[in-house]
Amino acid sequence: MVNLSMAKMVILVFLIFLMATGNAQFVTPISNADSFSITLSRAEFETLVDSCTWLLKSKKITEISDSGHIYIILCKNTIFYSRKNKSVKKRFEGDKFENYSHLLNDSGYVKKLGDIYTDWQTNKGMGIYFPQLQIEFGGQLHRHSLINVIE
Repeated sequence: MVNLSMAKMVILVFLIFLMATGNAQFVTPISNADSFSITLSRAEFETLVDSCTWLLKSKKITEISDSGHIYIILCKNTIFYSRKNKSVKKRFEGDKFENYSHLLNDSGYVKKLGDIYTDWQTNKGMGIYFPQLQIEFGGQLHRHSLINVIE
C-alpha cells in the first residue's frame, strides 16, 4: 500500500517538472474565492517553495509557464499572509522564506510579470490581480490565492 504523503510528494515533484518544462496548465480556475486552491503539509509546502526558488533562478520569467507563475505567487502569498487580530503577520519565517522573498524583490518579478500579463488590476489592500492567471498577488487576498498549509 502506498503511503499517502509519499504519493502526494511524487505528484508534487511531477507537477514541478511540468512547470519547469512549460507543459503544465493544470491549475483549475476557482469559482469560489473562499476556497483554497490546494492543501499541502508543511514539508510539501517547503518543497514547493524550494522548487519555485529553483524555477526563478534557472529560467527567465518569460520562459515560466502560467501555472509556474501561479505557484510562485501562491507560495509568496502563503508565506506572508496570516490574519491575526485584523493585522497581517508573516506566517513562515526562516532563511528559506526570506531568500525567496529577496529573490522575488531583487529580480523585479512583479514588474516583469505585469509586463507579461498586461491586463492586471489593483485589488483591495494595494495588491495586484492577474485576470489571465485568476490569482491575486498581495493585498487583501481571497483563499483561492493561498495554499492551505497543514502543520
